[in-house]
Amino acid sequence: TPDDGPPHRWFEQRAAAHPDRTALVCEDRALTYRELDEQAERLARALRARGAGPGSLVAVALRRSAELAVAVLAVHKAGAAYLPIDPAYPAERIGYVVEDAGPVLALTTTDVADGLPALHAVPRLLLDEPVPDAPGLTGDPAPADAAYTIYTSGSTGRPKGVVISFAAFANFLADLRERLELGEEDRFVAVTTFGFDIANLELFAPLISGARLVLAGHDTVRDPDALAALLTDSGATVMQATPTLWHALVTEHPQALAGLHALTGGEAISPALAARLAAATRKLTNLYGPTETTIWSTATELDGTGTPPIGRPLGATAPTSSAPTCTPYRPAPPASCTSAASAWPAATTAAPASPPNASSPTPSPLGPAPACTAPATWCGRGPTARSTTSAGSTTRSRCAASASNSVRSRPC
Repeated sequence: TPDDGPPHRWFEQRAAAHPDRTALVCEDRALTYRELDEQAERLARALRARGAGPGSLVAVALRRSAELAVAVLAVHKAGAAYLPIDPAYPAERIGYVVEDAGPVLALTTTDVADGLPALHAVPRLLLDEPVPDAPGLTGDPAPADAAYTIYTSGSTGRPKGVVISFAAFANFLADLRERLELGEEDRFVAVTTFGFDIANLELFAPLISGARLVLAGHDTVRDPDALAALLTDSGATVMQATPTLWHALVTEHPQALAGLHALTGGEAISPALAARLAAATRKLTNLYGPTETTIWSTATELDGTGTPPIGRPLGATAPTSSAPTCTPYRPAPPASCTSAASAWPAATTAAPASPPNASSPTPSPLGPAPACTAPATWCGRGPTARSTTSAGSTTRSRCAASASNSVRSRPC
């Protein structure tokens, strides 16, 4: 929980307990917990020496590699927040995000930086060059300090930066770690673009649980055949993906999903796909939530029968059925299902200039502490915690250019 310190401290505890256990595998490279911790610690000291610390923002612009995990841990060890940048995103979007967010430093490599003009005006620390050593680190970020800033898709206007605190991130990870029952024998395959906020679950959840993070390479995540082979060869036990990717895998490689805990979200899942996935996997969990409430807000296990519900709230969040103005419906006709972050509402990088929506938190109808975001997705009648999503009415706020993976797209 947030009372136990920031999540990178939980990782350090795992590294101290099992230093020689494999922490990370990415293509042909593997790092133990000791190696990952030492590399992140050294980089964190270099970041502090360059002025990065609590209250500052560091852009992380890296391809899918072991260095990506090293970098995000290092930024948090330095007490700073990271700004995820996927080099594959359009240059115009990257330029806007960098200009709007104003990072004090960029962690990148020479080839990535050369291809991104937006980074030319930002001081850079190149990870393909020797990282200079620096004095040791002291202190932790405060719970209210920013852990990361992530930009929405901009589907309803220009992308907005959502600032998530260390406390909110810790609350989310503590709940998901327990809910998913992650342990040292798990192999968590990460496939999501770093620019999509659900990637933060994939990077941190296994490492704070003593499990193994299997970071799928750039080409693998775009090829269902290669991804299926990775699932089999790595002994994967957990993977998170959108219904689009799950549809491709369960259609072409259902045998690769046996023994897998499948996490689905980012798009509404159809009853037909839920039934097929529930039959092909060890366990199927549906996740829902807007970016502003820290990645996911609700979760439920699906058994493949009926219309898939979005589930019950994660720790310190509460959904309610309301009108677009955040006025509660009692009893509720079909309405917007809003999520309230009851302890640590997200901030945005700019003041809202429009009516309340998912990017402009407003006081929650649940009480004085939470912040309410709407619209998220249309709800049916009945208890909000069991509300269902509709493929034709989902309007959730999400980061990245698209929630979908770049695999061959088929109807779900």
